[in-house]
Amino acid sequence: MTLYNYEPENEEFDFQSEEYFSLEQSLRNAHEIFDSIKEQNIVLNSEFKDDIWILNNKARKGTATLDFSSIKNSKLISLPSNLKVIIKCWITENSLRIGVKHLQTYLNKVLKALELTDFKKEKVEILIKWIDNENTTRVKVKIINALLNLFDYYDFDCAVVYTNRLLALRSKFKSVANIRPLPPSKDILLFSYYLEEFAKDVIFDPKSDLDEKIYRTKLIFYPILIWWRLTTIIPLRPGEFCAINRECLFFKDDKWYIRLPRNKIPIRNARRIQIIDEFAISEDMYELLSNYIKETNKFGRTATLISYRSIIWADPYKDTRKLFKKDPDYITHGILYQLIKKFYVEVLEKIYNCNIPKDNHVKPNSTRHIAIVSLMLQGISPIHIARLAGHATVETQFLYQDHKEYWVDSEVFNLMKKYKYLSANEGVHYQESFVNSYVPHEIQQVALKPNKTGYKSKLKIGFCTDELQRCPTDDCLNPCEYWLIGITEYLEKEEEIKKRIHEKRRTIDELFTFIHNLHRIIFSDEQETTNPNSLLLLKVKANQIQGELHSLANLMTKLPYLDTKEVFWIE
Repeated sequence: MTLYNYEPENEEFDFQSEEYFSLEQSLRNAHEIFDSIKEQNIVLNSEFKDDIWILNNKARKGTATLDFSSIKNSKLISLPSNLKVIIKCWITENSLRIGVKHLQTYLNKVLKALELTDFKKEKVEILIKWIDNENTTRVKVKIINALLNLFDYYDFDCAVVYTNRLLALRSKFKSVANIRPLPPSKDILLFSYYLEEFAKDVIFDPKSDLDEKIYRTKLIFYPILIWWRLTTIIPLRPGEFCAINRECLFFKDDKWYIRLPRNKIPIRNARRIQIIDEFAISEDMYELLSNYIKETNKFGRTATLISYRSIIWADPYKDTRKLFKKDPDYITHGILYQLIKKFYVEVLEKIYNCNIPKDNHVKPNSTRHIAIVSLMLQGISPIHIARLAGHATVETQFLYQDHKEYWVDSEVFNLMKKYKYLSANEGVHYQESFVNSYVPHEIQQVALKPNKTGYKSKLKIGFCTDELQRCPTDDCLNPCEYWLIGITEYLEKEEEIKKRIHEKRRTIDELFTFIHNLHRIIFSDEQETTNPNSLLLLKVKANQIQGELHSLANLMTKLPYLDTKEVFWIE
């Protein structure tokens, strides 16, 4: 087992980069990946410093050549002086995801684009015309995605102009999938649910420190809990998360903050966004991070928040030392990826008997997608989201619309738990549902509330138990606290109730689309003098979504025999 296993899963680039270029960190990561895939006989007789890399194309039983010799040191303002290093690091960091044959093709296409334009803003139409003259739609989209990925990896001077035009060209190809999909929401929720169960059972249990085997497991997977909780709120790239400094926490203005490893960039035009590198965090988040730091200080120096030395000590497998990097002071994206894979096997499968198909596993970059959609649906302005996400531009945010399903299901899921616990505290007894749902067992245990008032007035669906008819809504299926339904009637009207739930979900979808379009309107203002009414409307629609979510969760909690696979999960 090596630090970076060569298991290319894709033929093309995602439009967003999972890493960002920072000279010291990127060179360190690139050298480690290069050396690792060289050990696996993927790189043949080549060194990172060479202009020609020979790669073993096992699929074609031949070789592929990556030629960087045409990239010269440039004094052009449009190009960085270390352009060759940037391109090499970009290619290397993508080598684990993209097959050898495709890497060669993409490098050649990017170098052709560079040759045609020198990445000068005024030459963007030359680039667009060249791409549009390619033979097939698929090839066009692959080139566009690779260039978008590169411009997201490094903030070229042309990035805003080129990204805008590339996205406009890409939007013409409706038949091509826009973005790498997240796993189905049920599988993400299961991962999240059992991660929190593991935190409760192991990470936060003082008794876990008394058993060495359990304590080792705790140290290995504590970083996964930090990654999940932090990056589903703050949209960090995996590389940014891994590069968080050990001394990242500080106190200011009666609040705890976390400092992130983001490079401040010059504002070159009105559409470039200044990013944020300091975030206020909750007391709970501070406790999570500070306790981890205290727990792992005894393993020695570490430059990053996550202690790689503690992972080395804790991993029980004999081949751990093969994972030992040149510099154990740092954790990298590759290690995070391996820890997530290990968590599925060692925790979900072996401890909780939860088997999720490999294709539906979350990846290090999944949480970034989740966080951005969450911010959108909370009514945050697109410019502020760009600052939070570390984007120099916000255009690529408009491709996130297809990721709303997880956020909606997650909110409903959490609200159902809240309603369940509130009812349980009122002394309501629950009976187990017989549905074979993907919802964890504890959440299946819902039932009908007893009629505490003794009053019963028949409605079209269910009945009202409030003799004074203090109706907070015109629609009893919203539902209000006095609405109940009997088992017999529920079984008779199950299809009608499911239809109403689907209608509520469609309403949420329509509100999301409205917010999505409002983001476009706000960002289309070249002077960034956003109409305050637009920002107010964002908040209004976000509040409406929250209202619909509460209504949906409340209703589903009251329906004990509802087949949640039909109405809860969006496949």
